[in-house]
Amino acid sequence: MKGHYLVSGGWAHLLRIMCVAIAVGMMLGAASCRRVDRTLGPWGWERLERPTDTLMLRLQDAFLGDTPLDSCVMLVERFHDYADRSDAPAIERARATFWDARLAFATENYDEARDLFRKSLAATDSARYPFDAKYTRLCLEPLEGRVLDGGNLDWKWYEEMIDDLDYALANDAPVYGGLRAQYLCCIMTYSGNPSRALQYALLADSLFACSGRRADRLTNRLNVASTRVLVGDTVGALRDYAWIQREIESGVRPMSPLMLPLIDYNRWVEARDTAALLRLRDVTRHDPALAGYKALAAAWLADIELESGRTDSISTYLADMKQGADYTDDAAQRSFVLKMLGRGYEAMGDHRQAIESLKASADIAEENVRMLSTDKYAMAETRRITDDIERQRIADRRSARIWMWVYTSVIAALLIIAAIFLMRYLKRLHRGRQMERRDLEEARRSELSMSLSVCEKERQIEELRQKISALADEEMIDAGAAREIESSLRTSAAASKADEEFGRVFATVSPNFNQRLRQLYPRIGRNAMRMAEYIAIGMDNRHIARVMNIRPESVKQNRWRLRQALGLGADDNLDATLRDLL
Repeated sequence: MKGHYLVSGGWAHLLRIMCVAIAVGMMLGAASCRRVDRTLGPWGWERLERPTDTLMLRLQDAFLGDTPLDSCVMLVERFHDYADRSDAPAIERARATFWDARLAFATENYDEARDLFRKSLAATDSARYPFDAKYTRLCLEPLEGRVLDGGNLDWKWYEEMIDDLDYALANDAPVYGGLRAQYLCCIMTYSGNPSRALQYALLADSLFACSGRRADRLTNRLNVASTRVLVGDTVGALRDYAWIQREIESGVRPMSPLMLPLIDYNRWVEARDTAALLRLRDVTRHDPALAGYKALAAAWLADIELESGRTDSISTYLADMKQGADYTDDAAQRSFVLKMLGRGYEAMGDHRQAIESLKASADIAEENVRMLSTDKYAMAETRRITDDIERQRIADRRSARIWMWVYTSVIAALLIIAAIFLMRYLKRLHRGRQMERRDLEEARRSELSMSLSVCEKERQIEELRQKISALADEEMIDAGAAREIESSLRTSAAASKADEEFGRVFATVSPNFNQRLRQLYPRIGRNAMRMAEYIAIGMDNRHIARVMNIRPESVKQNRWRLRQALGLGADDNLDATLRDLL
């Protein structure tokens, strides 16, 4: 009972320790957890508490991974089954249009995708569902040829984009990760970190390459070339322009019609590639949508012709520059077009137009210089913000690792405590079984001793019978003595049965003893076997002699024979050796 109490008490103590540790772990976890919001994680869509919530997550995973297009179409159709009902909320219908746009984008129908994204954005209540509006705008901007407005950058949105990029890299979503890396490249370019911008652009290029999105990779390679120019790698930028040109010639459709003119213009600016400039002139000559690039090509060709002292085509160049000057988005480029417009009018003798154009060019250049000086402070501020965000992210990750180690340590401590108490329990259980085994052996030995006592009494009666027989031989007893002799014979038979009973009891106590002893001593006799049994249960020489009705010296002699037969040395213990055979 005492051992059982100790075991029960140990388990109760272990249970209390485990409960305390689990409670502490839950408190620490609750303290470290952030506020739970109602968004569909890990993305950010607002929950509608409708069946479409589950479809939103499935659609997001499908479009980010390697899900076949047929499966994406089926999911979009199921979404429409709910969104097209009369009782469906307006945001659900806007989301259905959003997924139609994503489907068109996946099939490289970029014009249709652009129109559907615009339709979804117009139907979205941005005040109530800001994430939907931002996400749709984010998907729409590359299709419209625009980049992020760095001056009005939402830094929380920047953090979310980094989180999305980390999720995409960890969950095998290369297309989604490539889009995020593209936008992060634009942000880093604006914030004055061209080296980091190049890293994001190269990451996007590798992600698009492994996912087989050739059109997306084509657009992104233009970002790679631009950032290479910012870090001074002009040769690398020219290699990127050549690669883009080969891809387009091989049949890859660019997402924007402005890509080819932009490549030719950059190749002219960076490497003074005259063939690229003439190609830009031919491509833009009959396309009103490319009036800005046509004006730039005309301005550079006019500059080349005026530097050579000729004015053969100046009138044509003047018309192109005048038509497209207002369509150039960059202030430095517009200033250059107006400057060459003024030089062209001067060469043609129209001094009034020349003065107006040159004055307008000077005003734009002065304003651009002023803006650039202001942008230095803006770039420094954005760089500081991005660095602060990066440091905070590193601190958050370090904190997450610390909490992970805390939880791991608590679990490991619980396991160690459980192992210790389990070992103690098993040890106590083993000790209890050993005690039970010893008690059983003592009981069996007591039973054997009692059996031997009976045998000894029977042998004493046998001695008395022999004495009476001797008296009868000398005719010193009568018939009554003869009856006593018969009684002694019966007693002897009973003693023989008692000896057999001892053998049966001993065989029950140790059923393998005789077999093991015969393996060591094959020629052992019956009396020697019986003596070995007596020695094994702990009887001394005097007791054995009395039971076996022999002299103590005979017992010693038989013990010596047993030692020799078992091959025991002078330091070996015969009693211990025989007990080990029990």
